Amino acid sequence: MSECKVTDLEEELKNVTNNLKSLEAQAEKYSEKEDKYEEEIKVLSDKLKEAETRAEFAERTVAKLEKSIDDLE
Repeated sequence: MSECKVTDLEEELKNVTNNLKSLEAQAEKYSEKEDKYEEEIKVLSDKLKEAETRAEFAERTVAKLEKSIDDLE
């Protein structure tokens, strides 16, 4: 009976070890994805800031042009 229990425990240990390896592989994969998404967020945030800056400049330019038109009228 004892030998049977040892065999069962060895099999369970083998299964747990395999599950652990699988989970570690998944964690690595998801960590790489997380890094990729963080970089993408940074790039998109930088692009947003640039677009906002251009929009503000364009609004100021339009305001100046409208004032110039009003002055000419």
